[in-house]
Amino acid sequence: MRRGHTLTADDIGLVRQTDTFLIGTTHPARGNDASHRDGPPGFVRVENGELWWPDYWGNNMFNTLGNLQADPTAALLFCDCATGHTLHLSGRAALQWTQTGIPGDDADTGRRVHFIPEQFVAGRLLPLQADTVTAAPDNPPLT
Repeated sequence: MRRGHTLTADDIGLVRQTDTFLIGTTHPARGNDASHRDGPPGFVRVENGELWWPDYWGNNMFNTLGNLQADPTAALLFCDCATGHTLHLSGRAALQWTQTGIPGDDADTGRRVHFIPEQFVAGRLLPLQADTVTAAPDNPPLT
C-alpha cells in the first residue's frame, strides 16, 4: 500500500481507464452519502493532477451535488476489478457549469465536477478479481 499527495503515472492510468467509481460526500445537517458515477472508459479526465468528469443524466436526486455545495470535501474510490488495484482519493470537489455540447460535456448536461486531490491511498486491496466485467451499453460516447 502507498500513501501520498501526488498521483503517480500508474494512479493516473487507473483513473483514466475506469468506467465507474464511488464518490462519498457529506452534508453538515443531513449526514453522509455515497454513490457511484459511471461512463465509458476515459470519462474521468486528469489534467495537471486534478480530475474532472461530466455529470450524466441520472435519478435527478442531486444528493452529491447538493452536498458538495454545502461541504466541498469528498472522497473517491477507483477499483480495477481485473487486477484488484484500488485508489482512494480525498480532497475537494465543486460543481462547474459549462455550455452544453462543448467537448467533454458528453451527455449535454452543461455540468461537470472538478476534483482537487489532497491525499491518496493506493494498493492491491480488493480480495477478488473479475476480468469479465463489461461496460454498460447505454453510456454516452466521449466528446
